[in-house]
Amino acid sequence: TVDRCTQMEDMYARYWKEVVRVEQTPQTQLSTTLLIAPEFCIDNIELFESFSNTLTQPLSALGLEELLQLVFFHPQWTFRDGGERSGMGAAANYARRSPWPMINLLRTKQVR
Repeated sequence: TVDRCTQMEDMYARYWKEVVRVEQTPQTQLSTTLLIAPEFCIDNIELFESFSNTLTQPLSALGLEELLQLVFFHPQWTFRDGGERSGMGAAANYARRSPWPMINLLRTKQVR
């Protein structure tokens, strides 16, 4: 799904619409979805990370953490763990970089 929203509230609404879609669709018909947001936080990785951090906890509160796993991608993604993979140019960072901000919603059972 591609959404050109730029506002946080609109992105939350679109994200929850995708969560409901995955939750209500049989896994034989839908196992994963990408929410691609080419205009959302494209130049602000810190805001995108803050937004991303707010998405996981509600899944637990709603009992959906067993259903969904989230993976986040951004053009400026960097690991910030202080290890060898940290820093803008580290090769490991490219595993989570994408042309646009994206959220991959995966069914947990199919990841394990």
